[in-house]
Amino acid sequence: MDKLLSGRRILVVEDEMMVLMVTEDMLADLGCESVAVAATVEQALALIDAHGFDAAMLDVNLNGNKSYPVADLLVKRGVPATRSPLPTRRSFLCPATRWTSCSGKTRIS
Repeated sequence: MDKLLSGRRILVVEDEMMVLMVTEDMLADLGCESVAVAATVEQALALIDAHGFDAAMLDVNLNGNKSYPVADLLVKRGVPATRSPLPTRRSFLCPATRWTSCSGKTRIS
C-alpha cells in the first residue's frame, strides 16, 4: 500500500535541529522519496536551483533572517509550501502559488 507522500521530494528549510529531526522522521514515515534540508536562505536557494521538489516546508525565521526569498522562488517554480513550525491554528497547508509575493509587504500566513 502506498503511503501519503510516496515518491515525493520535499525541501525542509529549518534552523532548529529538534524541529528538523521530528519533521524528517514524519516525512519519512509518510513515504517521502527524499528530504533535502537547508538551514539558511542561501542553502535553500542553492538546493532549489539544483533540484526539483514536489513541496516545501519553510521556517520563516532562520536565525533572524526571513525566508521570504525562498518562498518567492518556490512561487516562481510553482512548488507548494507551508510554514514550519505552524505557529497558529490559522496556518494551513496551502500552495505557494497562492502567495503573490513573500518579500516586503506580503507575509506567509
